[in-house]
Amino acid sequence: MPTSYNSLRYPLEFLRAISLAWLFSGQRSAEIARLRVGCIRWQHDGFSIPGDSREVLARDAVCLLDVPTHKTGTAFTKPVDPLLGKAIEA
Repeated sequence: MPTSYNSLRYPLEFLRAISLAWLFSGQRSAEIARLRVGCIRWQHDGFSIPGDSREVLARDAVCLLDVPTHKTGTAFTKPVDPLLGKAIEA
């Protein structure tokens, strides 16, 4: 019985982000696995803002998730819950 799987340790933030992406983004597991660092963007009134901006209230900003190209479709961007955006950034 292989024990190498028991030695894998992932940070809690990583597991939380994957779980929230699965629950709140409506993405398939293969799409979640292809997400890249920096896949979250924040916008307010059509302008990009930093995720930790204190100038714009969190309820006024829109969180966008960039999903990369997959074998049956093109890359796309979709709005997601800000809770997911903060988890992925962490």
